[in-house]
Amino acid sequence: MPTFEQSIYLIAALVTVANCAACAAVLRSGLYTRSQVILPSAAIWLVPIFGALLIALILRSLDHSK
Repeated sequence: MPTFEQSIYLIAALVTVANCAACAAVLRSGLYTRSQVILPSAAIWLVPIFGALLIALILRSLDHSK
């Protein structure tokens, strides 16, 4: 069973993969130009990654303070 920290990383990775698939589908649809899709989706990719890193750092600092 994965630890809580590993679960956070796994969730962030799954969200990133799902967003990549959604971004690719939107690009293939031809409704938007490449620059209209890439910038907002790049920000969406970074949110779960930085969130997971922040939570992991907080958990690690709490664990070391014991």
